[in-house]
Parts: sequence; structure tokens; C-alpha cells
Amino acid sequence: MANLVESMNKAIECNNIGVDLLRAGRLDEAIETFKGAAEVMYPVSRVLQLSQAYVFRPTQSIQVDVRESEILKKARSRLSSLCQSAASSSKLGCINCFIYVDPKKIEPMVCDPASCTLESATVVYNMGLTYHLQGSAACLQKALCLFDMAFDLVSSADSYASSSEIAMAALNNAGEIHHAVGHYQLSRQYLNTLSAFILRLPNSECKKTRWERHQFLLNAMLLQEPRFAGAA
Repeated sequence: MANLVESMNKAIECNNIGVDLLRAGRLDEAIETFKGAAEVMYPVSRVLQLSQAYVFRPTQSIQVDVRESEILKKARSRLSSLCQSAASSSKLGCINCFIYVDPKKIEPMVCDPASCTLESATVVYNMGLTYHLQGSAACLQKALCLFDMAFDLVSSADSYASSSEIAMAALNNAGEIHHAVGHYQLSRQYLNTLSAFILRLPNSECKKTRWERHQFLLNAMLLQEPRFAGAA
């Protein structure tokens, strides 16, 4: 048996290892690690949803499957391999400037969570970003589904304001995918939603936050359907 915070921290560690793998360009390993994080986190989310339905703070433990330890062991093994081969490890190559390439780490928890919606959204977003960077048609379709899921999750999170970066990144990247494959109307829908979302956010005193919002708005303005001149 393990309590909620222990299980969540195992999932968080897997997510953070996945981020390191993604940044090193080891996308296949990153995907498997994010999947592991989601698998470990899922039973926690089930317990929290049940607890919230009855309006009391979750106190029950969840059954820890041997699978949970196996997932974390594999993630740590990938991280060890990454550290040992750091000098020769490939990095992410040239990336389309319209793609927001910034996977998110999660801070470890010190007490049982009342919700894990934001953490779940972070793992889902990271997984979507990794599929996006892999670039095949099948991977792009998976990325779109995951970006939609991440946006829906943060839209329902209690800490909605603090999760705005994931929401903006998910909308931006989904819009970029649709634009890249020629679905210009769908791309415009996502980018218009992105613009409207940003304009509804409260003002921020953080220079980095203001810069990021400006970049997202710029993307939404510049990613337009191509205009082709008629034949002479």
C-alpha cells in the first residue's frame, strides 16, 4: 500500500525524467516515460474524483501494483543512460519556430493532493509535444488529441490562472499542426481561441509571462492561410 503523495511523486519523477529525455532528443524514450507517468497517476486521479464526489479530503490509500515500481525503475534506467551518454547525446534539431517547444516539469508534492488535474494536464501536454516533434502523420494525430485533452483538463482545474501556459501552448501547437497539414480553417479556429484566451487573462507583472503571451499572439496573427497569386 502507498499513500497518494507517494504515488503522485513517482508519477512526477517519471514526468520530469521524460522532460530530460525529450530535451535531449530521445523522443521514443520520452514517450514511453510519459506514458508511464500517466499510468502511475491514473489510480490517484480515480481516488481523488471519488473523494471529491463525496466532498471530503481524500485519506484512503491506493493499491500499489508491482507495475508502478517497474515503471519508475525503467524511467530511472533511461535517465542513467542519458547521463552516461550526455557528451554524445543528440539534441533537438531545428524546430519550426511556430511550435512551442517547452516541456514542463512538476514540483514534487509534500502532502496528499486535493486534486491532480493540473499535474495530469502537464503529463498529457508533454506527451502531445513529444508526438508533435516526432512529426509523422500518425504522431501528429495523437498530438492533436492530447493537446485537446490538456486544454480541457486545465480549463477545469481549480488553479486555472496558473495553468494558462499549458492552455496557450496546447492551443498554439494544435493550431500549428492543422496549419502544417493544410487544415487552415481548423487552424484558424484554434488560433482565434488562443487569442481570445490570452486577452481574457489578467495582467501579469512577470516580464517572461508578458513576453510569452506576446509570442503566442504573434503566432496567432502570422499563421494564416497561404495566398497564391493567380496565373498570368
